[in-house]
This record gives sequence, C-alpha cells and structure tokens, in this order.
Amino acid sequence: MLGQPHNYREALLHNAPTPQPAYITRAQDYIAEHCGQPITINDIAAHAAISVRSLHAGFQHYHGTTPMAYLKLVRLQRVREELLRARASNTQTSVTQVALDWGFSHFGHFSNAYRRQFNELPSQTLRG
Repeated sequence: MLGQPHNYREALLHNAPTPQPAYITRAQDYIAEHCGQPITINDIAAHAAISVRSLHAGFQHYHGTTPMAYLKLVRLQRVREELLRARASNTQTSVTQVALDWGFSHFGHFSNAYRRQFNELPSQTLRG
C-alpha cells in the first residue's frame, strides 16, 4: 500500500498513539490520592504492581517525565489550587504553610519550581 500514492499514505507512515498501560493509570491514581503524604518511588511501583524500572520507563514513554517529577507537578497544582481558593475566599494562609502541607520542605526549590510551572511566584498567586 505504500508503493502507490494515495490519501492515506501519511497516516500509514505514522504510528498511531497507543493507550497507556493500566499500571500507569494505577500509578497516577495512587499519586493523585496520596500526593499530600510522603511517597517514594517504591510506594508507587508497589501500588502499580510493576518494577521501579518499568514504572520509570512507562512514565518516560507516555508522559515524558519521571514518576517523581509527575508527583511534584501534581503537588504544585494542588498548592496552586489551595492558594487560589484562599485568595477567592479571603482566607488567611501563608505560602509556607501551604507548601509544607503538600510536602515541600525546601522553600527555595519550591518557589523556583512553582515559578517555572506557573510563570509567577506563589505569593503572587495568593495576593492576586
């Protein structure tokens, strides 16, 4: 079919995306449910019923990142959601407390990661 020109040539040359395996979905669900708690790569792999190496390879293939970087992203998103809720409801809170609640203990690294992800400082998100 590739020898003759036709309308479907490009579609046949490109591989169709495959759905992610169930172990990746289980890992993502575990991360989403437990992201406020201390989680290790071994915890995620055990819950997904896969080896650490295979989990890492799967995340690289389907998400272009590592499982721990994915966890960090989820935590950053949760911090942002909490800061936005606090701003909307005019609730007194601090960026430090919210960061600690979501597992960030090194505030310099947290602030840099937050800025890279959302193009603003966490304090700017809280203040509006």
